[in-house]
Amino acid sequence: PPSSCSGSFMQRGNDWARYSHIFLNVVIVGLFGWQALTGVEILQRIISNM
Repeated sequence: PPSSCSGSFMQRGNDWARYSHIFLNVVIVGLFGWQALTGVEILQRIISNM
């Protein structure tokens, strides 16, 4: 994942790397949740049309 690229900087104690790592993880998890919810809605529509 893109957020893991900041790992070596975080080991050195860089705060910007830590905050960007947290921010990117929140964005990625948010996108995954959005895809999961919209995917369930689409699946329900497909099943109801059968």
